[in-house]
Amino acid sequence: MDSKEHGKRFAHMSALVFASHMDGDICDKEKDILKGIAKKLKISEDDFSMLIENPEKYPVEKTTIVSKQMRRLYEMFHIIFADHVIDEQERKMVYNYALEIGMPPQRAARIIEKSIQLFEGKFSFEEYNMIVSHR
Repeated sequence: MDSKEHGKRFAHMSALVFASHMDGDICDKEKDILKGIAKKLKISEDDFSMLIENPEKYPVEKTTIVSKQMRRLYEMFHIIFADHVIDEQERKMVYNYALEIGMPPQRAARIIEKSIQLFEGKFSFEEYNMIVSHR
């Protein structure tokens, strides 16, 4: 993996760790989930430990540019769905991540639900047709 790709993966991991701290300390279950995601991202154990111990050192960059928010969320879903599964804790982390990058709560919830449907392959013909026919 090149350094640019590693940097992108590290930034996503640090954003998830930072977002996980939003409701206080990271519990053991959250830490286990984060470890699983770190493994998907090929983040070393040393880098993971550094992120867990110093989440504020790598804050999430907010943006008001919708296309950048969507790109970050899209990349995050690719990471989460590497094993074709998203559990409830991962959903919460993605939601917190969406808020951290600057999405309003209602929009974040709507986009996350639609994204999960797409990544799980659960969409209607009309939605499929709209996606593939969009110019």
